[in-house]
Amino acid sequence: MAASLLLIAGTVWGASAQTAQPWAVQSSGLLHGFAEGTFGVGPGLEVQLRRNFSAFSLGVGVDHTWNTESTELVDVSIRVLGIFTEPRYVFDLGSDR
Repeated sequence: MAASLLLIAGTVWGASAQTAQPWAVQSSGLLHGFAEGTFGVGPGLEVQLRRNFSAFSLGVGVDHTWNTESTELVDVSIRVLGIFTEPRYVFDLGSDR
């Protein structure tokens, strides 16, 4: 958990606005946990291809997470794979920042 927080904190300082390039590839790490505390928190990855048209952009990507739980009776490994689309619209607020 502490390593994840450090990873997040380290990326915040280097954050920048959405790119003006027509195509972009984005990736990130994530943590995934099931409801009711059935499994511990597991790591994951997200990769996305994004097309910027102007103020509107559309991303298509994949999420992959994995969780493992071991008890005296059973070893269980769960992998979750999801495909998603992510539309974005940038509102012009009259600022260059």
